[in-house]
Amino acid sequence: MENFDKSQKPKEFSETRKIMLSYICVLSALAFVSVFSYGVRALIIVLISVVTAVICKKICEEISKSDYPHGDLSGLATGLMTALLLPVTVPLYIPFFMSVFAVVICMLPFGTAKNSPFVPAAASFCFAVICFGEKVFSYPLVSVGVLETEKAGTALTSLLYSGTSIKLNPAVVLEILTGQVPSAIGTGFIIMLLGALVFLLIRHPKNALPSVAFLMSSALFAVIFPRIRAGVLTSLTMEMCGGMLLFSAVFFMSYPSVIPSRLLPSVIWGAVSGIVCMAFRHFGNTEESLAFGILIMNATASLFDELPLTRKEKKKIDDSIPYEKTQEQSTVVPEEVLSEIPDLSEKEIIAQQKFENEEISTDDLHTEFHSENEITETKPSFTSGGDGNE
Repeated sequence: MENFDKSQKPKEFSETRKIMLSYICVLSALAFVSVFSYGVRALIIVLISVVTAVICKKICEEISKSDYPHGDLSGLATGLMTALLLPVTVPLYIPFFMSVFAVVICMLPFGTAKNSPFVPAAASFCFAVICFGEKVFSYPLVSVGVLETEKAGTALTSLLYSGTSIKLNPAVVLEILTGQVPSAIGTGFIIMLLGALVFLLIRHPKNALPSVAFLMSSALFAVIFPRIRAGVLTSLTMEMCGGMLLFSAVFFMSYPSVIPSRLLPSVIWGAVSGIVCMAFRHFGNTEESLAFGILIMNATASLFDELPLTRKEKKKIDDSIPYEKTQEQSTVVPEEVLSEIPDLSEKEIIAQQKFENEEISTDDLHTEFHSENEITETKPSFTSGGDGNE
């Protein structure tokens, strides 16, 4: 794990905190509407999940003695997401175990929320589906705006799973958009979730664009491969508004640690994720298998960053290289030397060059003269008094 100075918070910490704060604003509004619609029990579920997640994160950070700055708000956001994925009739121990799993198993072993390879809330939902089965799909009946917790309702995902359709009319559409159908406490308010998506697009467009691509590819898949034979519009409405699809698109597909770092690969990743998740819905063995597809696509996000660079990305990289590095380094003359060079006029420069050329010519003549003398001195001398045989 990297060591950080707590007084100098890294850039990734600030970015994670900003998007987690945006999540918390939207999730808090969803929780408020859920408590208003489902009553005190929904508030208890939210409190259990949030308090458990925050305490677990704090304890694990103290045990690990991490130098990474605390307070990125990921524990609070994860607790809210986990709670809003559950029905109001769920046993109260389930949100507790889900939050423990999300924080202790899916987040803190990897250091921080920025490094988590999976969306913790999505992983905890898969954990609940495997361990607690149908208890996470037992939605109460909603009739004419009245919640009847004693009676089990049938969610849109359950109807799609069994191949049953609804009769679509303006009244039914209004009930679906306002959360008046059996669903989890935070996934049925379609209008609010669409508003949350718009909010994230304004605040964090790079994170929210994969969510838009996810929804577009999911809608296309629903039109091409309908699960019911009641018309394209009915099938599309039930698929897009049922279960946790829209909730997952808003919060899971924009989670900062799982999306590719480049813009175009992240959009492609979002579109592919929509197709994979819809395939899980079609062929899964549970009422809502979408979260399993999300975990698989979380694991493949880094592969999409290996896609070839676009022309714009290449140009941006070239522009980021300093100009000096693209040129040959020239000889740098110290300022002290430059200050000692006198300012010469053009005539003086020509005269100095002529004088230097004359000096060079004179030096050449002297060199040639001395060379001839040396040759002469080295010649052997023959005198008449000597012995010619010596």
